[in-house]
Amino acid sequence: MAGPRTLVLEIHNLTEHLYRALQEQVGEPLTELVEHVFDLAKARRAGDIKAIHELEKLVAGLDERQAEVILVAASLLFDLINMAEDRHRIRMLRDRERRSGDRPRPESIVRPWPTWAMRAIARNRSRDFWTSSISNRCTQLIPPRQNGGRYGPSSSVFSNVWPGWST
Repeated sequence: MAGPRTLVLEIHNLTEHLYRALQEQVGEPLTELVEHVFDLAKARRAGDIKAIHELEKLVAGLDERQAEVILVAASLLFDLINMAEDRHRIRMLRDRERRSGDRPRPESIVRPWPTWAMRAIARNRSRDFWTSSISNRCTQLIPPRQNGGRYGPSSSVFSNVWPGWST
């Protein structure tokens, strides 16, 4: 079962991979700077006043290369986290589907309806769909015969629906 811990572990793992890639690409000192900035940003979000001032001072003193590496690393980290969250959502939905089988999900509008009512609605919908909806749509797509052509002015039904269509 996919729980919140699965997501946390995946994000932690992806962050470690990002740091390793940064070490290979930009070296140890810039990677440590990125980690330090990320740690200060986390502390700032948690309400640490000291971290706010330290982060402001650190960012103000960055050179162009340092700022570029930090911004690229932050962008990559956000992309990785978004992908991990998407994967986690898919895992959660699949787990929920496996557990519920054919039963409606608890948050579904269908859940409170009795089964017999749902079957009756399904029967009526399918009958109505095939008898009225499809026949009306077909009648609208195929124009009446004109000028002796099979379906209309040209030999293609599609030329009437999509101008420029030719057979």
